Amino acid sequence: YEKHTFSYNDVEKSSLAEVCPETGKLIIPIMVDETTSEESYRKNPKATKTTINARRADGFQNMLSSGDMLTTFVKDIFTDVDIYKDNVRVLQHPFISPISTAEAISFYHYYIQDTIKVDGEQCIDVVFMPNNSQDFGFSGHLFITDDKKNQVKRAVINVPNNSGVNYVDNLLVIQDFMTLPTGERVIKTDDMIVEISGFYGALNMACQRYSSYSDYSFEPITDKKVFRSTLTDYVKPDAEFKDSTYWANIRPIKLTETESNLGRSVDKINKDLGGPWKFVLKAVVENSVELTPRPNKIDLLPLNSIVSHNDIDGWRYQLPLQTTGNLNPHLFFRGYAAYGMKDEKMKYKIEGEYSFNKKKYMAHEFPRRSISLSYMYDDMSPVDKYTGTTKDNVYSSFKASKVDQMMYVTDWKLKYQYETNNFLTYSVAFDNSKLTPAGKLIYMRNADESLVPYIKTTDVKFGFRYAPRETFINSKQQRLAINRDAPIFTVEHTLGLDGPLGGQYKYNISEVSVFNRFWMPAALGYIDTYVKAGYQWNKVPFPMLFTPQSNLSYFVQFDSWSFNMLRNMEFLNDKYATLFINWNFDGKILNRVPLLRKLKLREYVGFKMMYGGLSDKNNPYISTADNSIFRFPTRDGAPTSFVMGHKPYMELSVGISNIFKVLTVQYVRRLNYTDMPDIPGGDKLKKDGVRFAVDIKF
Repeated sequence: YEKHTFSYNDVEKSSLAEVCPETGKLIIPIMVDETTSEESYRKNPKATKTTINARRADGFQNMLSSGDMLTTFVKDIFTDVDIYKDNVRVLQHPFISPISTAEAISFYHYYIQDTIKVDGEQCIDVVFMPNNSQDFGFSGHLFITDDKKNQVKRAVINVPNNSGVNYVDNLLVIQDFMTLPTGERVIKTDDMIVEISGFYGALNMACQRYSSYSDYSFEPITDKKVFRSTLTDYVKPDAEFKDSTYWANIRPIKLTETESNLGRSVDKINKDLGGPWKFVLKAVVENSVELTPRPNKIDLLPLNSIVSHNDIDGWRYQLPLQTTGNLNPHLFFRGYAAYGMKDEKMKYKIEGEYSFNKKKYMAHEFPRRSISLSYMYDDMSPVDKYTGTTKDNVYSSFKASKVDQMMYVTDWKLKYQYETNNFLTYSVAFDNSKLTPAGKLIYMRNADESLVPYIKTTDVKFGFRYAPRETFINSKQQRLAINRDAPIFTVEHTLGLDGPLGGQYKYNISEVSVFNRFWMPAALGYIDTYVKAGYQWNKVPFPMLFTPQSNLSYFVQFDSWSFNMLRNMEFLNDKYATLFINWNFDGKILNRVPLLRKLKLREYVGFKMMYGGLSDKNNPYISTADNSIFRFPTRDGAPTSFVMGHKPYMELSVGISNIFKVLTVQYVRRLNYTDMPDIPGGDKLKKDGVRFAVDIKF
């Protein structure tokens, strides 16, 4: 049995307030989430299975249409503290366990304080604390049985007040263990409470997670069906339909009076916030506005793309809409209408998606098994496909490099995607596009210098993605990864067709990528690595070549894995391999500098490298008499795209995050290719720069 309770913390006395037994402070519970489940384990081959028998949620999250997002996020932050693992993941950070066989002795100080009886057993009270209290480590007490077995009877764990963790005023975990009649030592109860504050008093909450374990059995599991499914978690069909009698009988502890009547607490939230503040809160959390009465059927989103700017549109005004599962749980529509003040053109996109499995609110809820059809007319830059968010969000309007070589794109796309229960995704997409150069971009045949007004492509793209143990939340707009501990593998191949629906080119593009995070020993943070490579097998004009993954904005997008100091389409390749490495030290260095350590700053370094090449058949400077390829882009007669040399392009970045607990500042240095020519029109070569990001983490 597991219960999560989210509460207003340290409030004034009222009819809704109650005393928290662990802290003695007055709290008002506003959200309760309960789950009962059965856990099965197989040693060889190793497998675990959680069958969720029942679950219910009540309170604040029901105010949000994407309330499951909040519940999932809370559960990922306040995970089980398993002290028998060398590293314990909680608050989205790995903490070294006080009984770690690998690092505990070198990381913690230990003191024997007393001997005491715990539930009738004589125990030794061992106090432990990290050598440096600002590292990501625990402090507390281990009550170890005073016998030949020396087993943990009780663990009382907290986080030092001056640790590097953000927003946490107090964390307390109390775990009790017991010995079964058959001799096994198992956990009995696990009680955690975390007090959170921040944002100048706007955030003052207490989150409690209580877990109770019972009915252990170590008999072999004879039913082979238990592990047949690839799902780690299986939710029974009637899990969310259990009545109050079931819950009253199954709970090992009773709900408090306030927890049983959360409707009053939610009414208090509505009253405290008022209409305008409630509207603003939902808009900020969900980046959207609901346009119909509840249950809402149409969303206005994303709000951050309503106003933006680029060189073709000038100021761009956009109306983005999408339907929800409340209108139809299988059929979803989304799209936008936009207008550019500079080119005075309307742009638009409409997409319909049919989900073969029923959805609660959004089409991208896991597992995604659907077919979609879309039509778009819009302007784009060649690097827009690499952005980690919508291409026209307001933050992308602030460019560090000149982007006036763009395209008007008319695109039809039919896509089928199927996600298996073990996070393997298959996709097939049929795409027909018309690319018309815009701004300073032109298409010019290489031999006779004749201009090409547009090109048309038709292709089929096959994709595979595997992300075992991936954890994410569903915002209204997209999925957001909240657990980067799982590796991600992708394989894609695009087959260009010459002839069907006006397609003018035959081509084959293959790309593979791998992401993995490595947690470093001794609380030295983590290293993110991302490797990607691609090959264009055919002779094609430059729009079908690879342009580097470049982020041309002043704002860093960590998940998009892009270069910061490359200009738009600076290099064009038909083969490439990239390597991205980012080491976040989690304050391991700055937390040892006097005065600075009080700021809880976190340092990181990054290295980016791209090795690319262009074969003779696609090189316009070698195949000078070939009209099937185009001359490289120019601006005012000077080239803006180049062929890479034999050495890889490299960037180095050094950053400080957690500034005021929200801001990241990054210095980026271009290590080579620093002799590239300046480009007319103000696009000078820059060897270094400063980038920014807003990043809120514990």
